[in-house]
Amino acid sequence: MRVAASDVQADRRINFRNGRAAILENVRFPSNKVKTTKYTWHSFVPLNLWEQLQKFGNFYFLCISVIMYLGEKTPLYVGTIKAFSTLGVLLMMMTVTAVMALLDDLRRGEADHEINNVEARAAHGGEWRAKKWQDVAVGDVLLIRQDEEFPADIVPFFTSGDGGNLYVSTANLDGETNLKLKGAPTPTQKIVSQQSKDLDGLAQLTVEVNAEPPNNNIHDFKGNLTCNG
Repeated sequence: MRVAASDVQADRRINFRNGRAAILENVRFPSNKVKTTKYTWHSFVPLNLWEQLQKFGNFYFLCISVIMYLGEKTPLYVGTIKAFSTLGVLLMMMTVTAVMALLDDLRRGEADHEINNVEARAAHGGEWRAKKWQDVAVGDVLLIRQDEEFPADIVPFFTSGDGGNLYVSTANLDGETNLKLKGAPTPTQKIVSQQSKDLDGLAQLTVEVNAEPPNNNIHDFKGNLTCNG
């Protein structure tokens, strides 16, 4: 079950009953869509120009070019060097930098599109159905198999490991290759494992998850889960 940030509440509270999550209508959660691109087609030129002019060297030579232009075109003083000699080099360097930034952003957009369209398995109507990662919503129950990546932050209800234990790799987040031990809560692990038919155990759960708001700490998580009282 994905637990995401709420735009309304400081904490995140989700009730799960009869095999599905009960989400209040006035509680809004952000999309699960991944977006790492910096620009849009409308914002690329002004935003990239603004970023490049934040560099002291670019701003300095732009000011020099303006001063040289005034000396060339006005009687304020006599300019002996053409302004375009400096401005042309500056424009060429900024153009090359902008093209490189655009190519990098396009590659990020392609990577985002690939990730967002990976299919996950979500419970729906008593069966597992394919669902794109970008469409995964708060309260979805997901089926994750061995060696698969998690499409979102999740709370485990049941694992096939001994004692409800599972091992998670976070190498793509922090570079650590050692596996981290996690586990499903004992009450949910017990209830789901007692059911022989697929998804029947989820229908027996009455769970409330109360989670902390989003933060940058990927090593710790504070929250509580109440199962069947």
